[in-house]
Amino acid sequence: MMKHLSLKLLLTARDPGTANNMVQIAKTAYESDKFDIAFFADEPAYSIVQRERIPVERFHAGYVLSRNDSGVDGLHKEAIETIRKVRPDVILAGTSGEGEGIDEALLANSRNIPSYLIQDFWGRVNKLLGENNTTYFVIDEEAARLSHELHSVETMVTGMPKYTGYSNIDSVSVRKKLRNILCDKPDERIVTFFGQDQWHLNGYSRTLRRFAEAVLELDTPVSVFYRKHPKEPEDGMMQVYKIMSSVGVVCRSASEFTTEEWLVVSDIVCCVCSNTGYDQIMINRLSKVPLGSVVYLMCDPEIISWYKDSKRIDYLPPARQNLAFCVEHPEEIGLVLRKALLPEAQQQQWLKIQESIPAPHHVSTNILNIIYRSVSESVCSIK
Repeated sequence: MMKHLSLKLLLTARDPGTANNMVQIAKTAYESDKFDIAFFADEPAYSIVQRERIPVERFHAGYVLSRNDSGVDGLHKEAIETIRKVRPDVILAGTSGEGEGIDEALLANSRNIPSYLIQDFWGRVNKLLGENNTTYFVIDEEAARLSHELHSVETMVTGMPKYTGYSNIDSVSVRKKLRNILCDKPDERIVTFFGQDQWHLNGYSRTLRRFAEAVLELDTPVSVFYRKHPKEPEDGMMQVYKIMSSVGVVCRSASEFTTEEWLVVSDIVCCVCSNTGYDQIMINRLSKVPLGSVVYLMCDPEIISWYKDSKRIDYLPPARQNLAFCVEHPEEIGLVLRKALLPEAQQQQWLKIQESIPAPHHVSTNILNIIYRSVSESVCSIK
């Protein structure tokens, strides 16, 4: 029997969501004889990958926010050196959030090396560090449409690998266990705000304050938690405490358990425009019973302006698809929170999710098979 050609696959990650995608890809690739893996990551992804005990090397150059940033040359130099060292047959990168780093630097310097990227937000394409001929693996048809219309890039709809791991979550038992720990009353509801690194926008503080004021209006016993994003500033949690307490809301840190556990136990998952909202939708997709609702708080003019400028769209796809709630005016936050807590609303949203989204099974395997089929033939012809 002819032995498989083994491709040298270079994986890269910088953001937490990207890290979780690449962890699933790496685990699947290691089970195959088709790939020889080299994994490079920058923080905060590096620590996440390390915790999974997957071999990974640290990329040191950091990230940049503009073409004029003093770190641009360092990024290109380290990317070129990494490619020279690894000599990959193919590159699979993630997507950076704010700014550009290891992922974009390696793609910009990939030259004739086949390259792919797992996109984690609808239509996001970063080319600050240079053009590339990358194929984008995207969440759904809407992401494919936006990526093509806004950036003219080639796409393939695959879903995201990290959601495959959600199928192992027993949402019923996890929810029961954590509620016993977190709730003092049987009818107490848990509302968790998932943070983002947006403190440079005054609108973020204003949104948190309006959220806290709305919570006070609820006629249901509520416990409020805040899950700090790894890229938020060190004093981010203290700022949250200060804002919440100023209007009389007791807020606790949601740092004790994993992100997935907080998604399962929360009756409402609140955020501005975080990918965590879609994470919750996908956990709901794989749950046998309805879980909490997602509420996006896109209701501050400064936040809305930033979102339109950075994402180049003026809507949140999950909300447009009726998979989540979206608050567009701050005076409506309380009304939407009350609706999102209703069991019938959660049931309706859960049913819509089941009907609209395919189960994310074998995503990593499908992506790796696409890469292998596409790249192996060209490598064979060269070798």
